[in-house]
Amino acid sequence: MQRSNLRFCVLVVTLSLFSALMFFIKVDQTPRELFVDIFKMPMVLKGWQAENILIEKKVKDILETEFVLSRKYSKGLDSIQLDVIYYNNKQIAFHLPEGCFLGQGSRLIERNAREIELLDKEHFWVNQLVTTDGKGHYQMMLYFFETGKLKTNNSLPLRLQMIKDKFKLKKNSAALIRVTIPVKENIEESFLVLQEFLRVIVPILPEYLI
Repeated sequence: MQRSNLRFCVLVVTLSLFSALMFFIKVDQTPRELFVDIFKMPMVLKGWQAENILIEKKVKDILETEFVLSRKYSKGLDSIQLDVIYYNNKQIAFHLPEGCFLGQGSRLIERNAREIELLDKEHFWVNQLVTTDGKGHYQMMLYFFETGKLKTNNSLPLRLQMIKDKFKLKKNSAALIRVTIPVKENIEESFLVLQEFLRVIVPILPEYLI
């Protein structure tokens, strides 16, 4: 009889601990969405002045995330659109910019990889796209993915890193960062303007992609 009571007590304690653990995990995971800070990124960055671009709900629904930051940063005669699409502790559903542009009627005329050098000599690769609307207007976009300390223009190493983080019980989040500018007199000049802007924005990203 005493042995039965002991087993029952052990079972009750075990279930209580399990319930408490599950509650802790649930509480730990649920509010993380609330701590995303991408919307607190500065509106003024070393001479670049920003204005917010409204993102419609249907766009967020397509992207499958509420965390979409879109701004136009201007400095002198240059204007750059910054888009940050962020996924926090959930399944990543990145929609590649190539498909988005083609879906809007633009035509892709050039795609290649470019290396970015930051002021601290850090290097990373981005994808460069040049598109046209068929009416004589051209745009250049640079985009890359970021998770933790990894910056890459390839979604495969991004997903491999996220799998590793998941097994290590680390935070499982990632962002797609893209910058777009109307093509100036030549493609290289446009690239240099975008690189200058990335040298300003990239070092502060980890502070807001929490």
